[in-house]
Amino acid sequence: KAAGGLDDGKKPMNGEYIELNAEVLSVIYRNDENGYSVLELATEDNRMVTAVGVCVPLASGERVHIEGVWTYHREYGQQIRMSLCRPMPPESTEQMEVFLRSCIVKGCGPSFAKAIVETFGEDTHQVLLGDPAMLTRIPKIGMATAIKICNSYRENMNIRQNVGALMEYGLTVNQAMRISAFYGDGAVGVVRENPYRLAE
Repeated sequence: KAAGGLDDGKKPMNGEYIELNAEVLSVIYRNDENGYSVLELATEDNRMVTAVGVCVPLASGERVHIEGVWTYHREYGQQIRMSLCRPMPPESTEQMEVFLRSCIVKGCGPSFAKAIVETFGEDTHQVLLGDPAMLTRIPKIGMATAIKICNSYRENMNIRQNVGALMEYGLTVNQAMRISAFYGDGAVGVVRENPYRLAE
C-alpha cells in the first residue's frame, strides 16, 4: 500500500501526503533520548526511500506502516517526514526470525532465533506469549533464558501496540514507551480513563 508519488512514478511534491508499508533496511541514526530516527526503507515495490521522525526502536528487517509528507533536504535529498511509524507484527517465519535475532529481544541471538522458529514455526508468536517452559525444549535454553526471552518479546509487542495510541495524547515516544512498560496491556485503557495519572 502506497500513496503519494510512488505508485504513479511521478516525482513527489514537497509537502505531499504519503502512506506506505515498508521494510527497514537500516537505522541510519537514532536519538535514544527523544526517539528521533532516520530510516532507510524498502517499499513493497522495491523502491528505496529515507524516512525521518520519531518512532520506537526498530531493527533491520522489521516491517513498518508509515504516514507523513514528502520533504526535500538540501544535503540528503527527498525524504519522508513521518507523522506516524507503526511497527507491523511479523507475518512469516522468516520475518519472525529477523525480529528475534535483532538486539531488541533480550536473551535471543541469531542461533536461538533460528532454533526457536525451526521448532515452533507459525506458532512461535503464541509460544513466546505463553509459557516460557516451552522454550526449554530447545537445547541450551534454560529456564532463566526462556523467561528473559519471553518477557522481552511480550514487552516489545505491548510497546508496539500501545505507543502509537498513547502518542495521540500528546506524549513523546519515550514517555509512551515508559508508560507502556509500566502498565503493560492496560496502558492505553489507564490513560484513556484517567489522563491525569500521567502527572503522577
